[in-house]
Order: sequence, then C-alpha cells, then structure tokens
Amino acid sequence: MQRQVEQLIITYLRGRQVKSGNLYTNDNDPLTLYSYGSHFPLAHLANDGTYHVNMAPTSVTTTRHRNMLLNQLTLAEHKIERHNTTEQMRQAIEENN
Repeated sequence: MQRQVEQLIITYLRGRQVKSGNLYTNDNDPLTLYSYGSHFPLAHLANDGTYHVNMAPTSVTTTRHRNMLLNQLTLAEHKIERHNTTEQMRQAIEENN
C-alpha cells in the first residue's frame, strides 16, 4: 500500500491527475492534491513552481501521505512552503489560482 501511495504522489508531482480513493486531484483544480476529501487540501502547486503543503494536525494516514509527499519534494529539490493551518493553506491556494 505504501508503494502505491508513493506512486500516486510521484504521478501528481509529474503534473498528472491522481484519482485514488484517499488521495486525489480534482478535475476543476488539478494542481491541488487532497487527502480523504476536499476538506483537506494536502498540497498545491503554485504558478511560480512552489509546492504549498498543509502541515495542520491530522490523522495518522494523512500524516503518512504528507511525509511521503515531503520526502519526494525534498528529493526532487522543489521549493516548499509549509502552512500550519488548513485555513492558511486555502488562502495560499486562492492567492495562487
């Protein structure tokens, strides 16, 4: 299962849509990756190439998703901006769309 999630994250980072039960992008917003529902945007790719990551406290599984995402972003040397609350994350998405 962990390998499947890593592959989904890599697919997202390559700019492709991801559609799995727990981790997905939305047709209306393919630059935002969600974990377990639209209430929790996990990551968003901004126009300047920065990945915004939601660091708000969450479930064990979503924390695992986030850690895998951060690992892949770090390995690929992407610029990362962390947001401590989901509200801050939503503001960043709105500002970068």
